[in-house]
Amino acid sequence: MMCSDKILCEMHKIRHCIAKKALQTQKIDVFGKFNGGTYLPHKADSLQKYRFQIVVENDLTAYYFTEKILDCFAAQCIPIYLGAREIHQFFNPNGIITFTPDTPLEEILKMCNEKEYLARLKAVLDNYHRVLPYQNMNDIFYEEYFTNKPKRFTGIR
Repeated sequence: MMCSDKILCEMHKIRHCIAKKALQTQKIDVFGKFNGGTYLPHKADSLQKYRFQIVVENDLTAYYFTEKILDCFAAQCIPIYLGAREIHQFFNPNGIITFTPDTPLEEILKMCNEKEYLARLKAVLDNYHRVLPYQNMNDIFYEEYFTNKPKRFTGIR
């Protein structure tokens, strides 16, 4: 699970609460500045060795989702997801475990095993292929400014 030290909105507070419970279980690794932790320079390090990742978006609306869930799909992780209610319109719901703030963490942990992952593998691979066309702002910025492609004319000399 990734968790920063931010507490700017209600969902940040919920993410912190879940991260605290996660640490108490001693079964979930929590990355980020939360709880005095250190910054993780490569987010991939929080995903590569794992089959499941707890993901809490910054807002609960029908269609708002971010790189938090997209990164899981790109790493072929199953997101344990608190976020967009309509995420199934974009991605295969069999490759996502949804929960609410009231869901006991112990209930979620029961589903996080190799058998469950393998049962959902077809959906995991489907979501991996669905996420490939998405680009985040870092990708766009890199392509625009750091590749060897010709620069666009701006009209300024």
